[in-house]
Amino acid sequence: VYRLYEQAEYLATKLLDDKYEREFWLVARHGMREETKSDVITGISDFFDYYESFVGQDLYKQIWSRLSEMTRLSLQIGSLREYARILDAIAARPVRVNLARNEVALFRILAVKPDMPMSEMARHIGTSIPTAAKLMQRLTQKACVRFYTQTNDRKLGLQECLFLIRTLRPDRLPSVLWRIPYCRDIYRLYGPMDYFAVVDVPEERISFVDKLESALVDHGLASEITTLVATMDYSNMSFEYYDSNESVWHIHWDSWGAGLAKALGEKQVPVQARIIQHGTERVSFNKLDLQIMERLHYNCRRSYSDIGKAVGVTGAYVSRKTHWLLKNKVFMPVAKPFKIGAEEYALVTIPCESAFVEPLVKFLNKLPAWRGAVVRGDFEGILAQVGVPSGEVNQLFMVLDDRLVKSHLVNCSFNVVGMWSSLRRWLPLDHYSKREGWKFDEDHYLSIVDRYGK
Repeated sequence: VYRLYEQAEYLATKLLDDKYEREFWLVARHGMREETKSDVITGISDFFDYYESFVGQDLYKQIWSRLSEMTRLSLQIGSLREYARILDAIAARPVRVNLARNEVALFRILAVKPDMPMSEMARHIGTSIPTAAKLMQRLTQKACVRFYTQTNDRKLGLQECLFLIRTLRPDRLPSVLWRIPYCRDIYRLYGPMDYFAVVDVPEERISFVDKLESALVDHGLASEITTLVATMDYSNMSFEYYDSNESVWHIHWDSWGAGLAKALGEKQVPVQARIIQHGTERVSFNKLDLQIMERLHYNCRRSYSDIGKAVGVTGAYVSRKTHWLLKNKVFMPVAKPFKIGAEEYALVTIPCESAFVEPLVKFLNKLPAWRGAVVRGDFEGILAQVGVPSGEVNQLFMVLDDRLVKSHLVNCSFNVVGMWSSLRRWLPLDHYSKREGWKFDEDHYLSIVDRYGK
């Protein structure tokens, strides 16, 4: 009912394209939920715009087509989860996008500096600011580009705990974990494991990780768990293998795999090396810093004046705080395109020696997109979400298995990531205060597992 209500609300705004009609709708409607009265676009339209950006303007035509097909098969949509699966399946279809040379050139700039000012961007591509702005707008729509930030949680006194979980209750597990406010990401996996979850835990409460693991197993929510802690983060986007003439990817998997194997072979050392744990000094921050970072997290190109209005300070103050946070590496901007023909993601875990990290990162940086971390815990090595051209995730698995596993360089584990069914959010700001730090009620979180895991 919740999503169907939002869909009706969204359709109303789509029908009322005129600006003044929309404003009239906002103030004249009756019986609407209180939280939607202030801004009909935020939260409601964004949900459906997210899917429209992948599917196009015929999103609703496709939804009704699927529902009609299920009706003919005497099937019923019995829950919101089933309705969401229809949306996810529609969005997950591969789409070929034709990118011009100047668009690829702009992508290369955004890969290095996603938050580059428009004036500087215009100088780099040799055009005027208005022309660069139009090119940016067209590219953002065509390739469905999102501008995020990747936060260094360790700078904020949090440990980024990663869980790879196998479960016999795949429908129950995510709903339980998501009730814990510090659970930041949940991805559905297809392979040896069923879910990948990220939970932030204050450094002084790290013992909660073992308690949570035991609770999930005791309540039958997990049959196997691999627990890791991120010590260094990576993120990269590359167009090295993109042919702008044909608008296709040509990854030479054979030479890529051979080069990676050679680089790892040259790095082998006779003594077992440990992963270097990159200690990170905490920075001094307050709730206003977190509020600024939250808004940048969902759009790192958002203007400082807009953020200032939202948090009650000047744009100049936001600018100073943002540059200070960037200088201290509290977060880094990230550009992520969702429609460039490389929308299949794999989760790869590579237990390895510290000497192998540098060559692994170097070769992962050649692929269209990846995000990962150096990890410690149940194993030490690298965990990476790797984006590959549509239909080629099997090529990645074959190369890593043939070149690395079977040659006994490293051991790898492979899972396909269900990107469209993921849950993502930022840190729980209402759980932080300057005086008390991060409020973390672990007894309550464990009681959630006990109550909802039954």
